[in-house]
Amino acid sequence: MTLSQKVRYIRAERLLSQQEFADAVGVSYSTVSRWEREHRKPQAKAIGKLMIWCKNNGVDLSDVEENYDDEET
Repeated sequence: MTLSQKVRYIRAERLLSQQEFADAVGVSYSTVSRWEREHRKPQAKAIGKLMIWCKNNGVDLSDVEENYDDEET
């Protein structure tokens, strides 16, 4: 499962809008939108926030197949 698919799945499962999910994770709405549309690789800081939110909410990210880094700005 790609990060894009996983984010959409998590939001659908939790019945959250992109804005609600962004607020819960601590990122901007546009960040969530870009993740879902695969317009940009997530930066390390944002991925860290997502991982913390997932850990605190019992969401497993182990099936995400992509590698992410902060090389792109």
